Amino acid sequence: MSVIRRVPRPVPTLFVIRRDGVIESVGMRSMRIARAAARSFNNARACRAAFAKWV
Repeated sequence: MSVIRRVPRPVPTLFVIRRDGVIESVGMRSMRIARAAARSFNNARACRAAFAKWV
């Protein structure tokens, strides 16, 4: 009998670098949503930078 191992799957994550330099990260449901949120933050100039990546 083989052992079933749970492999951690990468999660699309939104990173936001605030004006005071603090980095916030939030796991999102999909990369499409994370990218759209990052674009929205960057277009609004609400923070220093925002980007999405798999973590």
